[in-house]
Amino acid sequence: IVDCNGKGSFFPTLYAAWKHPTLLPAVPIHPPVSKFVVNGADLMLPGIAIGDGGLNSAEGMPNFEKGEGMFVYCVGNPMPIAVGEM
Repeated sequence: IVDCNGKGSFFPTLYAAWKHPTLLPAVPIHPPVSKFVVNGADLMLPGIAIGDGGLNSAEGMPNFEKGEGMFVYCVGNPMPIAVGEM
């Protein structure tokens, strides 16, 4: 568990995410988007995979509150590639 911003908001490490992939809600992304997310880019709605192995519809998005943690994974690979904050 890591406090990324020094404000007491603790998030699991990526290693913990691999061990427990259902610990936090997760959003699927298109594989070409992964290189940007892994390099630190913010994830925006167009990068989220809807259909084609991702979410069935935009209504299928997990409910998030600002500041909550989430996992990000690529369609076709169920293991998280990033841990983020909404």
